[in-house]
Amino acid sequence: MQRSREQLMGAIDDLLRGIVCGYLKRQTPPQDHLDLTVGQLHCLHIITGLGTPTMSELAKTLDLRPSTVTSLVDNLVSRGLVARRPDPADRRLVRVEVTPVGVEHRERHHLLMRNRMLDLLSGLSEESLDRVHEGLATLYQAAHSKADATDICAGDAAAGEESANR
Repeated sequence: MQRSREQLMGAIDDLLRGIVCGYLKRQTPPQDHLDLTVGQLHCLHIITGLGTPTMSELAKTLDLRPSTVTSLVDNLVSRGLVARRPDPADRRLVRVEVTPVGVEHRERHHLLMRNRMLDLLSGLSEESLDRVHEGLATLYQAAHSKADATDICAGDAAAGEESANR
């Protein structure tokens, strides 16, 4: 029995969610090793991608109320992971930037997640790895074509393409 297009798309969504929730997130959470919440890690990742956003830009990107973002940033500042800086062009604005300690935390999180994925993929044959890569590259291209031009994860995917082509 052949599946409809909608059934296939739903099955792909279920599979991706199952991988993330069933394997990647159920392992020892990386935030336990970094002493950060998932929200703090996400905020740190977004700030890294945006560079030196204003608090308003950060709130818009995170799709959170400014008061919620202020609380997140306060916590990251108190841990020395981000710093607030006045905007050089407009002193009324406050910008946030990741500190060297924040960069180290983000890199450690990335390495932990990378190691989980490598562990998951290590049991696959070369042929299966090629098929997974081809399918995910196609999915990435579809997502990229629908995303904003300000895709903050583009560097990660580009690196994946480069390493696969070596």
